[in-house]
Amino acid sequence: MTSLRAKAIGLLLTVPFVATSLHAGHEPDFQGKSLDYWLDSIRTQDLDSMMLAFDAIRTMGPRARKAIPELTRLVSRPFSPIELGKDSEREVAEKLYDLAVRSEAIDALTYIGEPSASATLPLIEWALTLRVAPPVMKSRGDYELFVNLVALDAEYRLAVLNAIQRFGDPALPIVTKLLRSGDPEKRKLAVLILGVDVLPIVTDLLVSYDCDETQLGLTILRDMDPLVAKTYLSQLEEMMVCAAN
Repeated sequence: MTSLRAKAIGLLLTVPFVATSLHAGHEPDFQGKSLDYWLDSIRTQDLDSMMLAFDAIRTMGPRARKAIPELTRLVSRPFSPIELGKDSEREVAEKLYDLAVRSEAIDALTYIGEPSASATLPLIEWALTLRVAPPVMKSRGDYELFVNLVALDAEYRLAVLNAIQRFGDPALPIVTKLLRSGDPEKRKLAVLILGVDVLPIVTDLLVSYDCDETQLGLTILRDMDPLVAKTYLSQLEEMMVCAAN
């Protein structure tokens, strides 16, 4: 995560600071154009100015909170996985461009910060979305392309994790609820987002006299493998004291 933070800081430093108005009470602007102007560029998918619009939002930071619904909508749109061997080169290129646009939107939400906490669940759903359908390998080239796409997909998940961590305390209740999900991927992603903050939650669950709560605590500890030694898990299971429901 350190490299992602460094990259984010680097991106911020490359944006001309003087381009943004800092006068109190003024509508935030970038290069003399209002936030509404840049949001229109995103809504109309104007290729010439859309990426610059994301730069504008990053520069405005929390003052661009008005952009949150539009950025969330971009991330939440339906997506058809890339199907290697079936999709044409043009279709693959279009889907990769779509992925790039969503990544820009997530990065912009990251720079807005805490006000973007309302986008937490849509971002988690996007992180867990299947972006590349498992292909039927026909050549070494297909294999190498699939490997690169898998790595890219992992980078997208890490970007979501970084974004939600930057949302701060307002996102914590939303992420904490995911620890009770029956979907292991959601639970594990929640554990990664919470980091050390998950430990007091697990402790409270394990010392509960409610069997469902203690079982959930053990489940979350298993999700943290290999951070928790297997011998501890076995011992806790043997020592568990709770009242049957």
